[in-house]
Amino acid sequence: MNNMPGMHGPAPGSGADDSNSTMGTHGMLLVGTETIYLSHLPMFMSPHNFQVILEVTLSDDAGRLLGDFQAHFGSASLFTFKPEDFAITDLVSRDPGEPLTSFTGDLYHGHFERGGDDIAKDAVVHVENVIHFGELTPDLTKPSELVYLLFGKGQELFLAHLISQPPDFDQVLSIQLGTASAQVTDDDLLRGVRATFLGRPNTPHRRIKPGEKLAAQGHVTGAHQFLDLQLEVLAEIYVEEGELSKSMTM
Repeated sequence: MNNMPGMHGPAPGSGADDSNSTMGTHGMLLVGTETIYLSHLPMFMSPHNFQVILEVTLSDDAGRLLGDFQAHFGSASLFTFKPEDFAITDLVSRDPGEPLTSFTGDLYHGHFERGGDDIAKDAVVHVENVIHFGELTPDLTKPSELVYLLFGKGQELFLAHLISQPPDFDQVLSIQLGTASAQVTDDDLLRGVRATFLGRPNTPHRRIKPGEKLAAQGHVTGAHQFLDLQLEVLAEIYVEEGELSKSMTM
């Protein structure tokens, strides 16, 4: 099942054809324990100008190694995935053929470009759902207030800052909803939920911080009502400003 909330009309992919303009090494952040998610590490330059969040499963050996490392270092520890080169638009559109449903790469504890340890080579990722797929283009409107993408399943929930225009920042947080919060179902999360922090400027300096207890206005893709969300930030898993500070180059 491939959902595509947040999609901004990327050009069709072309499978293994390396002439596709979105072919490249698309490094990803990995979060989650019961359910695994990959969040593409974007830049404002081709072919990396895409914000993408995937629900995935890992090949058995890689999954066991990941579980061992998470048990030892904690689920909020930094894990990244370095796939073999592929066209990122193949995740949602491929001509001819169906969208890409699996790819291979190496799993790292830490950042694969910044001294991380390779813990599983040639791991196979199976794409279960495309939670969010957005192309970062010069015509995107930058929200004036902080907007995050809420994703996860059950009690294991995350926020990813919605990226739009430089200068911007990538951030992924582990959160929990408070007892007074509106209910958000797993089906809502698959459709796509945006959380807007009203009155909070959309700047790196004002980004959400660990330990904060906050109210947000939630909106489920395709729904006609807003949700009053109450949440607590448990941990900041990843934040990056430098690679999103420069103007777009396409």
